Amino acid sequence: MISFFLLLLQLFLVLILLVVFLGLLFWVWSGFISKSLFIPLPRKIFTDIKESLLIKEGSVVYHLGCGGGRFIFFLAKNNPNASCIGVENSTFLYYVARIRLWYYEKKTGNHNVTIIKSDLLNQSLANATHVFLYVYPNTMDDLISVFDRELGTGVRLVSASFKFTQKKPIAEVDLGRTSSQLVRSLFVYEF
Repeated sequence: MISFFLLLLQLFLVLILLVVFLGLLFWVWSGFISKSLFIPLPRKIFTDIKESLLIKEGSVVYHLGCGGGRFIFFLAKNNPNASCIGVENSTFLYYVARIRLWYYEKKTGNHNVTIIKSDLLNQSLANATHVFLYVYPNTMDDLISVFDRELGTGVRLVSASFKFTQKKPIAEVDLGRTSSQLVRSLFVYEF
């Protein structure tokens, strides 16, 4: 009888390991398809980014590459009269953000967040007033043509860590972080 329970316990542990392995495999595959790896923003700089964006009532804020949505929900919570739109290409992270969206709407009753699964190069930004992104340098330069085409006059764009090679920022915000910490600067642009 005891050996039967041990066998069941072993089977259960193997199933748990299989689920974890498949979840990790799905996460890595999802990152491979989206051509980027997920590196979350440090929470300590959320307020600095929010202040650099200068969001007002009625603003339409896009977070390109929103990952699991931590930052877009921070913005939405702190700017309830703004529309906050997270765009993510990774299937796994998109679903994480969708789960957070369900929880956010249930908890707050606010419906000011939208999560979109889309390639950043194909996402319409025609209604954007503000854009935030934290993407690799080569992606920054790939996106400049999209921004020139899609963004209207006066749109404020804030990038964490990386800047465009062909466009000069109107401001650079030093976050006072050490060289071993991620996101030491913000680059502010106006289109």
